[in-house]
Amino acid sequence: DAFVSLPAAEAFPAGGSAALAYAAEAHRRALEAAAGLGAAELAHDLTARELRTTTQRLRALERRWIPEHERVLREVELALDESDREEAARVRWVIRRHARVPDA
Repeated sequence: DAFVSLPAAEAFPAGGSAALAYAAEAHRRALEAAAGLGAAELAHDLTARELRTTTQRLRALERRWIPEHERVLREVELALDESDREEAARVRWVIRRHARVPDA
C-alpha cells in the first residue's frame, strides 16, 4: 500500500481561480494514483522475482537433486539386497554345517 500525506488544500487559493482549485485537486488525485501504481509495480516486481527464484529451485530439484537421490536410493537398495543374500547364504551354511555335525 502507498500512502501520500499532503497538506489540506485551500478551497480557493489566494490569487487563484476556481480552475486552479480544480487543477490542484486533480494533481492531488494523480499523485495518489501514481503512488498506488508505484506500490503495485513494486509488489509485482517482488512477486515476479520470487516466482523466478522458486521456479529455478523447483527446476534444480526436478533435474538434479531428485534424480541424484533416486540413484543413491537404488544403490542402497542393491547393497541391502546383496547383504540380505549374503546373510541368507551364511544362515544356510550354518544350518548345513550343524546338520552334518553329530551330537556329542
